[in-house]
Amino acid sequence: MKRFLKFLCLVAGAVLLINLCAFKKVEAPYITVYARQKNYYIYKSQLDFVYGEGIFYGIDNFIKMVKNETYLKPQDARLFYDQNKVKIIEESNGYSLCERDLYNDIMLSLSAGGGSVVAKYQTLYPKVLKNDLVGLDNLRASFTTYFNMDDTNRVHNICLSASKINNITLYPDEEFSFNNVVGERTEEKGYMPSKVIVDGKFDLGFGGGVCQVSTTLYNAVLLSGLTTICHNQHSLSVSYVEKSFDAMVSFGYADLVFKNTLNAPVLIVSKVFSNGITFQIYGQKMDYQISRKSVIKKQIPFETTTVFNEHLGLGEYNILQVGKDGFESEGYLVITKNGVRREVFLRKDQYKSVNQIIEVGK
Repeated sequence: MKRFLKFLCLVAGAVLLINLCAFKKVEAPYITVYARQKNYYIYKSQLDFVYGEGIFYGIDNFIKMVKNETYLKPQDARLFYDQNKVKIIEESNGYSLCERDLYNDIMLSLSAGGGSVVAKYQTLYPKVLKNDLVGLDNLRASFTTYFNMDDTNRVHNICLSASKINNITLYPDEEFSFNNVVGERTEEKGYMPSKVIVDGKFDLGFGGGVCQVSTTLYNAVLLSGLTTICHNQHSLSVSYVEKSFDAMVSFGYADLVFKNTLNAPVLIVSKVFSNGITFQIYGQKMDYQISRKSVIKKQIPFETTTVFNEHLGLGEYNILQVGKDGFESEGYLVITKNGVRREVFLRKDQYKSVNQIIEVGK
């Protein structure tokens, strides 16, 4: 009986070995897909398609993967500022996989017992060519604001945010969002704590100084003839620009957005020097001039609050909070063309006052 059972085990093992060998034969054919800068390996089993060490249940998913991994986006020609000169970076073509052709070629190769398949691609052409940018090296506008170079944290934040806006080509009908381009101002992103305005008060916050960058850019945009879509005023007036020409930004809350409404691209260039920041905008030559006009309609004097401090002697005092006047103001753009001057109303603002607080001795 034991010999018979042993015999049956040997027979079963042989049958299993034969089946395994047969299954191994079923897993053929083996296919190599040659795609852009990548090779993919496929073999057919009873249930799935395999490439490399990953498993895809169906050829459609495999083709989508090849398309995503080998897609090359076309690059439009763009303007570039280098060594005090506007230059042009040429366009380049892109490529996209011909999905239906690859599907048909793989199926033919599978039915023929395997082999190799060369993926086909369609060329994607850019919309803007080098010749489209010739003659766009004219300085349309330049605006500069100044800062205290001793406030190192603030200077660091200004340099960091301004670097993200340098050498940006803005094409016709394209919008620019300050928050989208600069990103969130956090410690993780490299920003440092400095003075910011929050709800009518001065406080410390990461990214202090970035509003001076957005304000400088905003004024360059106004002078260049681009169209502002969204801007926000500070709750308090700022020292680095005239009233009604500031542009406060706060990630997720307040943005600066403008649009290129011209019929040709423009180039945005940022420059930070020892004690100031400049934005320049290059493009078509302007046949008109734009200037700014700030009008203070009302000045709101600050009030003074006195508190007593028993630790101070008679006649001694400390200023706990410096007072700051509030304002109601309006901003205008002055457009001059062929000697004809006209004023265009831009905005109306109200800036809060800050009470002065003094502590005195009894």
